[in-house]
Amino acid sequence: MAIALGYEDANDAARLASDPIHKLLVGRNPLDGEDLASQPTLSRFENAPDRKELMRLTEALADCVMERHRKRLHGRAHRITVDLDPTDDPTHGAQQLSFFNRHYDAHCYLPMVCFLTFNEEAEQYLVAAVLRPGNAPGSAGAVGILRRLIRRVKEAFPAARIRVRLDGGFASPEVLDFLDCEPKVEYLVNLAANAVLKRKAESAMKRARRASEISGQTEHVYGECRYATRKTWPWKRRVIYKAEVVRAANKEPKDNLRFVVTYLLIRA
Repeated sequence: MAIALGYEDANDAARLASDPIHKLLVGRNPLDGEDLASQPTLSRFENAPDRKELMRLTEALADCVMERHRKRLHGRAHRITVDLDPTDDPTHGAQQLSFFNRHYDAHCYLPMVCFLTFNEEAEQYLVAAVLRPGNAPGSAGAVGILRRLIRRVKEAFPAARIRVRLDGGFASPEVLDFLDCEPKVEYLVNLAANAVLKRKAESAMKRARRASEISGQTEHVYGECRYATRKTWPWKRRVIYKAEVVRAANKEPKDNLRFVVTYLLIRA
């Protein structure tokens, strides 16, 4: 109840323990009823589940979400999209696993959240959330989450194609190798630009600049190439790039070059 009302920290229990409304919510006399749990009690409660119990809670969430949509769609879905995303959860004290994260410029946790999208529906459904330290690398834990989740998706929707979409923080050799070895799984992973990729896209970038000069509007050109890092990729992968020139009122034109490494299944 406290969390639902915006009191997220167990320290708030010092003030809420005798709050009449909170007593009433749990069935106690708002005036004469016994005080509610103290901060130490709530902190012990939060730390009571062990690693195995937390894993079972995570699996139970995934199973409930999967079963709900299996019934909603009568077990039929032609494509299921999996999105993983790290997000900041700011902390305001000396909480366990709280670290300063330079990207978010804050002390925080960096939980991993995972969503499913069915077919062409716009809505995404939360299926997993894993707490991580605030200084965790972007891809930390991603392979384990994907392995367990993809297995469950295949069991619930055996005929569906699975598409995994990830941002640039997941473009690690371990994640890409795992996805390459998963049968009937396609993926799109954002890839940071580097000198080699920029050279491969330079011709498209020149065409986009010329088109933008002529039209006076934002213009973009798409292309693709084969690319592999020297040491960490065992083979060349398909990279799609967007060479774009962005024009906005009262601003200079700006180059916007983006890359995605992908494997999309070939369909008849």
